[in-house]
Amino acid sequence: MQKKIFAFGLALLLLSGTVYMLLIQHMRATAPKLLVLTYHHLTKEPEKVGAYTIAVDNFEADLQYLKSHGYETITPTQFLEYRDHQVPLPDNPVMITFDDGYESVYAYAYPLLRQYQMNACAAIVGEYTTLYTEANDHNLSYSYMTWPEVLELQESGVIEIANHSSHLHIENEKRKGCQINPSESLETYRAVLQSDLGSLQDQIQHYTGKRPVAFVYPFGLHCDESYDSLTSLGFRIAFTCEERWNLIPDHIDSLLLLGRFNRSGGIDTELFFQRIV
Repeated sequence: MQKKIFAFGLALLLLSGTVYMLLIQHMRATAPKLLVLTYHHLTKEPEKVGAYTIAVDNFEADLQYLKSHGYETITPTQFLEYRDHQVPLPDNPVMITFDDGYESVYAYAYPLLRQYQMNACAAIVGEYTTLYTEANDHNLSYSYMTWPEVLELQESGVIEIANHSSHLHIENEKRKGCQINPSESLETYRAVLQSDLGSLQDQIQHYTGKRPVAFVYPFGLHCDESYDSLTSLGFRIAFTCEERWNLIPDHIDSLLLLGRFNRSGGIDTELFFQRIV
């Protein structure tokens, strides 16, 4: 008799566990999701279209696609207002992000976003922004935004500025983005992040009056050791280069590992969105 009761209890426990897992799977399958898109450089020269460069016409077609399919753009700050204060999100939220701070974002993307009443987030590299501010070089084939342009974007409310490191946009034998080096102590590593990312936080606040809440890992490279430093610097959101959707109800820690889909210039709008939506 005791064996039968034990077997029945075990079966009930297993069944409840299975039901629980099925419920979790259902919740994840039906939960609202956040789509994040990554752009880098825009061009009007067809021969320069590539993996990280998209034609201006294609970018406009992307905006038209998102509009016609019911997507509404949000910024990192708007998403945090939802997480912190339950400010409602649109039914189909999407974040448009730009990496590196190319001047083509200011010249081409910014006017189109205003035209379509959409928002985006642009992550700048501090050393590039300062260099091109001083050089006064505005060749849209390769130039980066200047500090006055960054200020204009931030004040416009159209494009929110994010941090993409000051001097860590590198991948060589000395360092790979924001990853810790194999032989590096945790104390030294944290000092590097605090100095580099913190200096750009200070610069952005100096030039725009706003301290970014979002960080973009250079080349998408990250490590567990970086998260405490990011949090201490005031970052609430961080973007990887992992191509996946983001479940909105996920734990707050996952906001430091948001996935994004890179928009290369090699395919047209319909085919790109067919692959990810």
